[in-house]
Amino acid sequence: MSVDIEKAYQLSVDINKCHEGLEISVDDDKFFPSLFHSTVIEHHRSIILLVERKLYSSACTLLRPLFEAYVKGLWFTHCAEDKDFVALRKDKFNKTLGVMVSEIDSVKGSQLNN
Repeated sequence: MSVDIEKAYQLSVDINKCHEGLEISVDDDKFFPSLFHSTVIEHHRSIILLVERKLYSSACTLLRPLFEAYVKGLWFTHCAEDKDFVALRKDKFNKTLGVMVSEIDSVKGSQLNN
């Protein structure tokens, strides 16, 4: 295993350790973002394992859903209103990725880490 892959894998292990035993609220404004962020974490680890096995095309196919889950997790954390959670539950949420990115930028700007 290369040093970079080993570091990335260790990061994924550390992230999982930080989440062990966490109980997530069933309130939509906590529950849904956590589902999206969980998907990001799993795709990250999957990409590492695929790259380690030199399955680069398969690893690349996970980049788009990882990015989309990341954006949705951020958007539902910082921008969503109750009606958006209702739409998501009914499989009627249809905001485009570009719109979500713009709205995140409007709300958080360069302060995304806060």
